[in-house]
Amino acid sequence: MEPKKILIVDDDDVTLKLLNSRLTSEGFEVHKARTGNEAIEMAAKIVPNLIIMDIILPDIEGSEAISIINDNPATRDVKKIVFMSSIVATDEGSTISEVTVGGSKYSAFSKPINFSDLLPVLKKALDS
Repeated sequence: MEPKKILIVDDDDVTLKLLNSRLTSEGFEVHKARTGNEAIEMAAKIVPNLIIMDIILPDIEGSEAISIINDNPATRDVKKIVFMSSIVATDEGSTISEVTVGGSKYSAFSKPINFSDLLPVLKKALDS
């Protein structure tokens, strides 16, 4: 079976390296983009199984990139997870929340990344 493709979109090199290292070690094929426009182009080219999108990017907001990706029939059904710099957690100590972009709800995570929270959500999204 081919590994699942994940596109990570973040302009922070440390976050990109951390996610790349951890997700590669979990057996995923990882692709990286540093801007929203690069993410839109790459998503159309590789059609990933899942996109991890930062909200604050240097060119366009991550939410705008998600909306554009959702407008493309080839990438509309790609699963998406959103990172934000700060989120009010739903449970004490949790880094998981939910955001609505263009009428669709997405799992959202605060930084720094807590892999014990992220990995189960990521794997569940890929299995659904």
